[in-house]
Amino acid sequence: MSRALAIAVLLVSASTLACPSPVAAQGFEVKPPPPQWKVKLTMEGDKVIEGTLTHQTVQVVSELGTYEIRVEKIKAIRFKAPKEGESGEPSSGDGEVVTHTGATHSGTIHFNGQLAITTDIGFFSPSLPKLRSLEFAGKVPE
Repeated sequence: MSRALAIAVLLVSASTLACPSPVAAQGFEVKPPPPQWKVKLTMEGDKVIEGTLTHQTVQVVSELGTYEIRVEKIKAIRFKAPKEGESGEPSSGDGEVVTHTGATHSGTIHFNGQLAITTDIGFFSPSLPKLRSLEFAGKVPE
């Protein structure tokens, strides 16, 4: 191997180690995908749907103010059924968030964006007025 060729191979190898991705080489930040959480939804009529959720926070709006709770701190979310004659909001619902410490935060629960879980057959977006509980079963291994 010629000396010039050996130097060129070393330079290419060094640049690959210093900048492993062409996107990073262009100055763009490469972010890992958000964590996924195993969840179990219980719908009206006790229908259970299991899947994964990628939301990072849940908002609880109460008379005290607004909590934005990180999903890894949540054990379960329980929703109240809409009152007789009310259809409920499709993107929010009244209920309570239960944290791993046992603390509860009651109010109107909002998800940042539409609530959708990935199931074994595709995606499921529940009607929040029909959703009774959402239980977190842990983080999906990366």
